[in-house]
Amino acid sequence: MKTHIRLGRNRRIIHPIPVSVLPPHPRDREVSVKSMQGMGDNIFQRPYIHTLCGLFETVYLNSPWPHLYLDMPQNLRLIPSFSRLRTQKKNTQKWTHMYSDPPQDRHMIGYRPHYNFKDGRSVFKFFNRIMPREGFFFHMEPPNEWGNDLPFDPTEPFCIVRNTTTRREWYVPNRNCRNEYLQYAASRYKELTGHNIIEIADIDGDVETLDGEHIQAADIRLVKGELNHPSLIWAFKNAAAVISCTGFALPLAQMVKANALIIFGGYDLPEWFTHSDQDCPDVITITPDKPCGCHKKNHNCNLAISERRLMKKVNELVGND
Repeated sequence: MKTHIRLGRNRRIIHPIPVSVLPPHPRDREVSVKSMQGMGDNIFQRPYIHTLCGLFETVYLNSPWPHLYLDMPQNLRLIPSFSRLRTQKKNTQKWTHMYSDPPQDRHMIGYRPHYNFKDGRSVFKFFNRIMPREGFFFHMEPPNEWGNDLPFDPTEPFCIVRNTTTRREWYVPNRNCRNEYLQYAASRYKELTGHNIIEIADIDGDVETLDGEHIQAADIRLVKGELNHPSLIWAFKNAAAVISCTGFALPLAQMVKANALIIFGGYDLPEWFTHSDQDCPDVITITPDKPCGCHKKNHNCNLAISERRLMKKVNELVGND
C-alpha cells in the first residue's frame, strides 16, 4: 500500500509497515494530524489514527472528541482543537483534563484528512489517498461507566430518536429527512414494542433549532444537550433501537454496532460512508424514493419517501431487537 506524506513543500512516498509486524521498540518519528472537527469525521478517522500509532513514536491529534480515541495506543497525544464551532468548542472545554500540551516542533510530518464527493468516492477512499491504513480498527465497545448517571432509566428498553435540527454555523437543510418521517418511525416503533422513546437534540437559541416539531411519541425529551458525549456513545450502543436523520448518527451507530434506522435526506448517500470491513448488519438506512446525492447546500432535493418503504424499514428495525 502506498501513501503520500507531506513534509513542508516536499512530498515523498513511504510504504508503511503493517501494525501487526512492527518492532516492539519505540519508533523515532513524530507525526501530527490536523483533524477534521465533526464527530462523524472523527469516527471515520479511527482506523487511520490507529495505524499511525503503529508507525510513529508519538501521534498528535487535535480533536474535540477525545472519548472517540480512548481505546487507542498510549502513544496517541490528544491536543485541543480550538474550534470555534459551538458543539465542538463546548465538548473540548468540558474535557480539558484529557488533553496534552501541543508539540513544540511545528515542522514535524503532518496529515490533514479531508474529503469531497464530487466524483462519487466514499470517505474511506479519500482517506486512503491521504493517510496510511493497515487493517480496519473502526468499532468501539464503550465502557459500562459511560452509562452511569444518565437522565433516564436505562434498565427499561429504550429507543433513541435524534430529531432533525438546523445549525446557523453550517446551514444545510436538505441534509435532513422530513421531520414527519421521524415522527412516523418513532410512533410506529412505539406501537409495535411499547419501548420508551427518548428524543435527543442539542438546540440552543437560534444557533441550532429544531427543523420541525418535537417527537410526539417521546416519553423523555433531552433536547438541550443533556447527554454528554460518552453517555451518548453508550446510549447508542445499549439502546434497543436508534432512529435518526443522517449526520453523526450513522457513523456512531456503525462504530458501536447499534440497531439503528438512519433516514437520509437529499444531500448525501449511504454508500459514501460505508466500508466492506464494517460489521454492523443491524444499521439500516433508507434514502428518498428518488435519491439526489447532490452534495450541494440549499438544493431543492426531492425528499419524498413512501409510507410503504418506511414501514418496511421500521418493521425490520423491530425485528432486529
